[in-house]
Amino acid sequence: MRKQSSVQEIINKLCRIAAIFAVVSILGCSRSKLTSVWADEQFKSGPVNSVMVVGISSDEKIRHLFEEHFVELFEERDTQAVPSFKAIAPGAKASKEAVAERVRRDGIESIFVTRLVGVDKEVAHITDPVVEAHSARYYRRFDSYYPEAFGSRSTAVTYTYFKIESNLYDADSGELVWSARSKLFEPGTTDDALEELGDLVMNDLAKRGYVKPIVRN
Repeated sequence: MRKQSSVQEIINKLCRIAAIFAVVSILGCSRSKLTSVWADEQFKSGPVNSVMVVGISSDEKIRHLFEEHFVELFEERDTQAVPSFKAIAPGAKASKEAVAERVRRDGIESIFVTRLVGVDKEVAHITDPVVEAHSARYYRRFDSYYPEAFGSRSTAVTYTYFKIESNLYDADSGELVWSARSKLFEPGTTDDALEELGDLVMNDLAKRGYVKPIVRN
């Protein structure tokens, strides 16, 4: 029975490893990413010098966190940035008119706006091996046990994606100069979501010359 237990332990361990690799493989294909990007090819003014950051959310706490996070990211790239919740009077909505008025008054060059546009659910099927229990007689020979030891089981796993739209406008003309759709894979916390979205957005803006790249010492 000791040999039987040892073989069983080995097989169970192999099953667990196989299942882990299956999950890791799916997660690797489900990373957060930009799903589409549009940029105005005629916009040739170079990196923006100043920007108002506007987060559109019914939750004021989320809005504040978003705007503060992106203000930091723009400032890391030598872009003067102001969050709309500080620029617009407390209790007042960040309406189009209120934002435009403050931008004109302060001479801000650009307006950066982000909003949640939807939530998607996707189902992935993981097939993992299953070891069936058999009588002691079944375990007496490895060559008869091993080929029959593996069954299979399909497990459905549901993943949540948040779809985010981010737009950069030229304040003088009011024209859109850059727009992107992002797909965030199951952010565990608001901070996780902000960090992932920030990396995706700022890296593309830097690549296209709308903001300066970060210089690492």
